[in-house]
Amino acid sequence: GQRRCTGAIGVQLFAVRDLLIADPRGALAKLGEVGFREVELFGFGGNVFIDDPLFGLSATEFRDALESAGLRAPIAHVSGAFEDISEVAGIASSLGVKTLINPMAPEFLTVRDGQAIVSGVSGRDQMMGLASRLNAQGRECARNGLGFGYHNHHMEFESLGDRPAFDFLAENTDPALVKFELDIGWVAVSGHDPVDYIDRYHDRIIAVHMKDYDASLPIGTDPKTYPIPEQAQLVEPGAGSIDFERIVEALENYEICHRFVEVDVTAEPIETVERGYNYLTNLESERTD
Repeated sequence: GQRRCTGAIGVQLFAVRDLLIADPRGALAKLGEVGFREVELFGFGGNVFIDDPLFGLSATEFRDALESAGLRAPIAHVSGAFEDISEVAGIASSLGVKTLINPMAPEFLTVRDGQAIVSGVSGRDQMMGLASRLNAQGRECARNGLGFGYHNHHMEFESLGDRPAFDFLAENTDPALVKFELDIGWVAVSGHDPVDYIDRYHDRIIAVHMKDYDASLPIGTDPKTYPIPEQAQLVEPGAGSIDFERIVEALENYEICHRFVEVDVTAEPIETVERGYNYLTNLESERTD
């Protein structure tokens, strides 16, 4: 088949956060050596895991580090509770970021004494509140010349009675202002078929997180390492049970080109994302042969 997306495999920097804290330039250079050409930034507007989304570098230094590693950063995650988009917009545009993503709704994640506590969907009122905030954030981004999207976990697929909360959110957000970054691994955790969701919302999906799911792994018991217990079952593409051939075919079909390898928790970040990169690269070259 003809590939419409070229050089599209990226990496969400959250996967290599410890290396970035230790040596941001070195970590970016390593990702470039793996073959990645895109990265997705995280931690703008505050994050439980890091103090500074640019890891001690100025925006100019960070952009230079990206460039010398052969990387671009089209998308950045912004704290879900974040109010003042304009504050981030300046830094974002100087880095070449075109789209901001809300990675986790505050409804689902509270932090007490430095400890993340995760909760689920409580009902329609909660979801309507989230939908209207996403619409407002989308408007604010548009006003600042940026795109905006929402990244799912598994809780959005809890049922609201007649349909999953995700579908309710999609219905109650403005398709022009609120796009989606579909996390393939979390959709699988929820028991739904990621391809079904790609088919259903392809016109709103601007990016995906490529992560795999292995239900045979034990769930995490240490909340400091695994704020969401199922994070322990999320692995790099090719290491779990998701049929990525179907996923890649659907993504190609709809020209959804931003695909970020991500693993929430791993002892060997570079090796892990590299395995994911190699697996997806081989998969894509087999499709074009």
